[in-house]
Amino acid sequence: MTDDAVPKSSVKRQPKHRRNPKVNVTLENLAADHSFKKERGEIMEKLSFPSPTRQLLEKQVAGAFKKRQIPTSNFPSSYNRGHVPVCVEPRTGGNHLKWTKRFEEIDYSVFLPLFIEGTREKEEPYHFLASTGTIELLQHGRMFPEKVHACLHKLIAPIRVALNTRDMPLICETLKNIQLLLDVEGIGPALVPYYRQLLPGLNTFKNKRHNIGDAIDFSQRRDTDVGALIQATLEKMERIGGPDAYVNIKYMVPTYEGINN
Repeated sequence: MTDDAVPKSSVKRQPKHRRNPKVNVTLENLAADHSFKKERGEIMEKLSFPSPTRQLLEKQVAGAFKKRQIPTSNFPSSYNRGHVPVCVEPRTGGNHLKWTKRFEEIDYSVFLPLFIEGTREKEEPYHFLASTGTIELLQHGRMFPEKVHACLHKLIAPIRVALNTRDMPLICETLKNIQLLLDVEGIGPALVPYYRQLLPGLNTFKNKRHNIGDAIDFSQRRDTDVGALIQATLEKMERIGGPDAYVNIKYMVPTYEGINN
């Protein structure tokens, strides 16, 4: 050992930094292939940048017509407990709805909102019972208009929820129920104050029509064209709603031109 040599035991080693491991990197323990250029190249290879032309080629979707999640209703649980006065009656031509009570004994303020709420159900037999029961209750409601008027404020919420689901079959079915509701005496003017809750959902799909060129659109005959159903429903609202109906419809649906225009 020479005089200039320093024994290894006399070299003071700095303690390793626990919180910042990068401080411990020295020239002795640095790998030969470790360099900033290579590390930068590896990072750039793993990065994926969006194509500058992809935003121009891909169609932007806002989701205004996108189908929303349909909330569940209380109809299945009420039917399973036996609180709903209906049952399915099998026949040769298919299933039919059988009422266990007379219409004079049915409490419209309880069951009419429940049946309209149950039209959102997709599972059978709940959908069949709710849809058929709603139609029959509204048809017989012409003979008991006072019962329908008493529960009108309870019908707005389930109708509004159905129109806001963006589900085309459910919207078409709800529009038909609204037209049946308007057939009840005095419902037209009584429904005008609720236009602000119902018409925003119709305004979205008013101009949604089938564009099939010169072919025949059989959906209009089956009443599945949502644009035609909305136009017919708005015209019926104006015709039956009284002198203030058109102004309120025009305020919520600016593209509506009225019956005579």
